[in-house]
Amino acid sequence: PFSNDKTALNTIITWAAFERLSDGKKFIVVSSHWANNQLPQHVPVHLADTVSTVKKLEKEYPGIPVFVTGDYNKNEKTEAYIEFAEKIGYQDPKFTAKQILTQTKTNASIYKDLPQDAGDAIDHIFVTPTTEIEMYNIISDKTARYSSDHSPVYIDLKL
Repeated sequence: PFSNDKTALNTIITWAAFERLSDGKKFIVVSSHWANNQLPQHVPVHLADTVSTVKKLEKEYPGIPVFVTGDYNKNEKTEAYIEFAEKIGYQDPKFTAKQILTQTKTNASIYKDLPQDAGDAIDHIFVTPTTEIEMYNIISDKTARYSSDHSPVYIDLKL
């Protein structure tokens, strides 16, 4: 966990740097989990901690693409989502991929049918602006719905 110096609150952030064996290209993946709607006072701390982590990684690994993923518990219409996207300056492939297959909700009560209305995803992938995103998708089939209360979000890209 990342601990903000100003509070006792911990933000769960994990990250790893990878190198593709076939060609040596490197990339970084960051994952975070923000407070749900029952803890709104924690969101500004989670937002600041995640931005800080991303900016530190950009300095430590200059020029390497960064993918920031997670359960943000905020859809793209919320102030927190908009502020986070602006502060890191990354794109959300849900809106920028060459091919967008599904834009359904990513969360639902476990063992229930997943609502199919677009625009309510709370799980997101943000990518470095120069990354070429071929495809964006949310897996919302029966297996995904019965495996978790969140549906997997994935992208195909060119490094």
